Amino acid sequence: VLIMMQHAEARSMFNPKQYFPQFVHDLFNAFARPLFGLSIGLIIAGPLTGRSKFLKFILGSDGYAPWAKITFMVYLLHSLVFAYFEAQARQ
Repeated sequence: VLIMMQHAEARSMFNPKQYFPQFVHDLFNAFARPLFGLSIGLIIAGPLTGRSKFLKFILGSDGYAPWAKITFMVYLLHSLVFAYFEAQARQ
């Protein structure tokens, strides 16, 4: 298994002159994306299996319907916008 770690220098929020040690960067870069994906999966798994009635009620409420329709419309139209700007760039 090949794990690729990117090096990013981050300064401490309490002391801007102090950098975090390299092992902190390595831990963050190794576990940030998998833990984020796992947490999103756990949030989604509850309503899909029917065990999280509260979250299913919140996400399935009528208040989200206009937002869902707008975002779906933008999803359908964004390829046309990209095609237009690409055609303009080729001229």
